Formats: sequence, structure tokens, C-alpha cells
Amino acid sequence: MSQILLNVMDNYIMERSGNNAGPFELCKFMQLASHFREERRIVDDTFKAYAAVALFFDTDKFLNSKLGSLFKDCLLLNQEERAKHPPDRRTHRSNKTMPKEFWKDWDKLLKDNKRCSADAVDDIFPAEWRKAIRTVVIRRTSNPPPF
Repeated sequence: MSQILLNVMDNYIMERSGNNAGPFELCKFMQLASHFREERRIVDDTFKAYAAVALFFDTDKFLNSKLGSLFKDCLLLNQEERAKHPPDRRTHRSNKTMPKEFWKDWDKLLKDNKRCSADAVDDIFPAEWRKAIRTVVIRRTSNPPPF
């Protein structure tokens, strides 16, 4: 259901605003262009992340559109219902209180590349990590989509 919702929202954004450059601007902002050849899904992932964020900024207009009318009863878009079920990815623990084992891979990455925690790491990040966090970073660093 969520994949269908994202695809419909992506179509809605493109239909409503023509060729929206927002996802490409996110790629540029996150300096992902140099990774396009090695990770062919970057652009697709960025479009999906952009659509996922857009769902929560223009919900009423989307739900009242022809494309969005299918999702009027979707609990994901109901703020009150969503608040009753917080995602399982959140934790009350801060980074400082996480067990040392949690940071083992991160510490190894820094040590292997002679970096400390204050250094930039974008050039040493493993590809599988970039793929896993790409949409999270995009959501947190982007501005609301222009409609």
C-alpha cells in the first residue's frame, strides 16, 4: 500500500507542477551526482523520498485530487491516527547511551580511514550504508516541497 501511495503522490507532484526539479535539487544538495554511475537507483530513491515528504505537506490538496481520492481513508495520512502508533525506529536512548557494540562498525570505519568523529565521512561511507540512509537524510535536510 505505501509503495502505491508513494507512486501516486509522485505522479501527482509531476502532473501538478510539470517537471518538478525538487528531487534533482536534493541530489545536487547531497552531492550524489558523482555516485550516479555506481548506484543507478539514486534518482529513483530521491523521487520516492521527495514524494514521501510531500505527502505530509500538501495532504488535503492531494486527497481532494483525482489521484489522491483513493487514499482518503488511509491511516498513514491521518495525523491523529499516526500519533497513536509511533514508528519502531525511534528510541528513547541517545547516541551517547547506546551500547559500544552498536558503534563497532562505525568505529572500525573511522579507524580504517584514519578519521575521528568530528571529520567529514561522506567520501568513506560504504555504498550499502548510503543506500540505507539516503531517504532518511533527504527527509531531514530538505525544505518542504514547493507546490
